[in-house]
Amino acid sequence: MKKARFLRAAVVLASALLGAGVMATPSYADEPNTGGTGTTNNCKATDFDNAGWDFKSEPGKAKITASLKSTSTCENDVTLVSYLAPRPDFAVPQYLFAQETYHFDGKHTSHEFVVDVPDCNTQVDLFVGGKDVVIPELKEGGSRYNDLKINWKNFGTSKCVQPAVQHTEACNGDVTLNLSNNGKLSGYDVTFVVRYGYQTKMVTVGKGKSEDLLVPAGSGAITVTADKLAETKIEWSRPAECKPTATATNDCKTTVVTVNNPKGNGEVPAKVTYNGETQTVTVPAGSSKDVTFKSADATVDAKVEFPDTSLEGITVQVELGKCSTPEEPTTPVTTSPAATPSATTSATPSQTASASASASTSPAAATPSTSETEGGALALTGSNSSTIAGGAVVLLLVGAGLFFMARRRKLNFKA
Repeated sequence: MKKARFLRAAVVLASALLGAGVMATPSYADEPNTGGTGTTNNCKATDFDNAGWDFKSEPGKAKITASLKSTSTCENDVTLVSYLAPRPDFAVPQYLFAQETYHFDGKHTSHEFVVDVPDCNTQVDLFVGGKDVVIPELKEGGSRYNDLKINWKNFGTSKCVQPAVQHTEACNGDVTLNLSNNGKLSGYDVTFVVRYGYQTKMVTVGKGKSEDLLVPAGSGAITVTADKLAETKIEWSRPAECKPTATATNDCKTTVVTVNNPKGNGEVPAKVTYNGETQTVTVPAGSSKDVTFKSADATVDAKVEFPDTSLEGITVQVELGKCSTPEEPTTPVTTSPAATPSATTSATPSQTASASASASTSPAAATPSTSETEGGALALTGSNSSTIAGGAVVLLLVGAGLFFMARRRKLNFKA
């Protein structure tokens, strides 16, 4: 009994799982077919019909419609590829350019393939197989599609190269050419022909590469030609960053004109003219030189010329009116007279010691009177007043000494 119930449960579970698997598996008719979903390898090239090649509806595209024959029930990927080729007929090496893959089966029996083709010699192949069968490079002794091919074609009118030329100019007149062959259509070597002066140089550049060529200063016009390259003419012109510059400063006494020469120019002779005076200096590359003149009384232009060179002259305006004026004294000079001393003496010196002391501490008697300083003259001060006061003190001391000696002994003075 239990065994029967267990068997019934197992059958129900298996049925449920099977139903879920059926529901989770979409049919071929319901899914988009973008190709490359898998290769079963049960189709041959003879299982397909194709209507031929069509390049008219859209330039630069290869179109072909391939269909399974009505009698065929096989399933397989089919791929259309295009190659860069060295000639319009079969030759190697060839390099893969574009591809498209589609999966044929009982639900998908016809498809129009479309791939880009290069604007040069090419080969297109339609073959049985997916992306894993595509050969990136067809080379001598290498792999081929052989019996897998459904159809193919070779055509083109030019070599698969994409040359380009660019140039850079140096301050000293050199020109560097960059010759390249690394575009989308660059499949093979390209030879550049470079002409300048009496020189002709041949430079071969491989696919995906570039080469530099230095054309020395003074070579004149340059002409570059190559297969699939329009003739290119180049003439050296001085880059803006290579042109010398000049500035000027003025302090109302002297004017300094500074000539700057960028690095790479080589030495440059400079003729500087200002206010009717001319001086000539040589300015090294990557350096500058100052030229000094006596300042003019008005705004005058300074002119800088570069004799025996192709350099353009420079005009520098030297402005006046921006110079500093002499500094004023920080302390103004006082012209008013000093305070008038008293006209009378405060005390008359006596012949006593106290009078002497009073006289020694009161030098007012030595100060000139008001009448002596009339007319705006300044009163005597400082060191002269000190000298007079000192002399007065000495005389007073001598007098005092004589007075005391006279009291002790009489002295007769004779005239």
